[in-house]
Amino acid sequence: MEKINFATLNWEKDPITQFEVLYQAHFRKLEQVLGRPPTDNATRVTIATSTKDGTPSLRYVLLKQHDNRGFIINTHYTSRKGRDLIENPKASLCFYWKQLDVQVRVDADVKKLSSEESDANLEGQTTRFSSGVGN
Repeated sequence: MEKINFATLNWEKDPITQFEVLYQAHFRKLEQVLGRPPTDNATRVTIATSTKDGTPSLRYVLLKQHDNRGFIINTHYTSRKGRDLIENPKASLCFYWKQLDVQVRVDADVKKLSSEESDANLEGQTTRFSSGVGN
């Protein structure tokens, strides 16, 4: 398995740009390993939320989109995850890309998308994480 040498990696100043570099490397490597383009499961990410009193919860979701404003996932506002995010609008995402031996952590403030952005998404209710990227 080819690993990324972090000592020689040309780090981008903008964390979202750095995420995009690693994200694209992840998809290229998956396509090499699979011999075909990867499925939606390649965008699987772990999300950690907590209630207002700090009770943690962890689960997998699919990353729907990312851009210079942050990361977008879908959630139903009445689900436990949705209620956690309304009650305590902070969360962490953790991407683990085995083929690169890399994990990327995003700690972020969370907010609902505008009605227009949310309606444009096929699944409707969406949440944006807007923060830097850590590893």
